[in-house]
Amino acid sequence: MAELIAAENATMLMNPAAMDEETLEWWKLMKTQSLARRREAARAAMAAAMTAGGGDATASVGGHVDAPASDGDA
Repeated sequence: MAELIAAENATMLMNPAAMDEETLEWWKLMKTQSLARRREAARAAMAAAMTAGGGDATASVGGHVDAPASDGDA
């Protein structure tokens, strides 16, 4: 997985201004696929966190859904 992320990062960091038409088309396709894969991974991680927290978002906010906000006066 780390190798895939490294390859995707290298592709996304390529300069499209220096590409010919065919390479630019390939770059756009790879970038789109990479972003879609990352969005899906983020959705899966969010779903796992919601399930682990009982579905009430406690896993994503440190386990305290209704904890008072700190205003710095404490």
